[in-house]
Amino acid sequence: MSSAVKFPGHPLSLAELSAAALDGDVVPLGEGYVPTDAPETPWLRARSLAPMLAPAMAATHAVAAWVWGALAECPAAITAQRATAHRVNVGPRARVVYRDGFVGEDDLVWFGDVAVTSVERTIADLARERDMTVTRLMIFNHPRGVAGAVSWCLQHTKLPGVPKALLLLQALATDGESATTG
Repeated sequence: MSSAVKFPGHPLSLAELSAAALDGDVVPLGEGYVPTDAPETPWLRARSLAPMLAPAMAATHAVAAWVWGALAECPAAITAQRATAHRVNVGPRARVVYRDGFVGEDDLVWFGDVAVTSVERTIADLARERDMTVTRLMIFNHPRGVAGAVSWCLQHTKLPGVPKALLLLQALATDGESATTG
């Protein structure tokens, strides 16, 4: 695990990390704590989720958007899917919403042993779920990801929500283009 992210019990207890936070030495991030002066990068955000995700799971949807910087706070529910082709027996985990759908290697970015859906896949998934607020935030933060999200949708037309996601992404891309040229 990354030494920049400290988790309760590795090596400091929760009480010690809480005291360090009160002293201003560390701040909470995801499931861990990081030095106060550490820049909040996708790497640190992803690594802070390590205790919540089994090695064969990938962070998806809104939590992936948080990793990519579109959300200021980590969502209360950690959404995850399989990051391996074979089925995984995932026991219940507090705050983890697990979907058994497989996320292929081309759609993943690995931060050490923590997998997160790519920017393009995250935008496509959010659009498929019709999560307008987070979809717009992702597009605002990663405007170049829209073309990849549209391409991903065109390659996965049989999945639920893809036809509506395509219409949504094309409309948002058009809105974004008119906003930058107008």
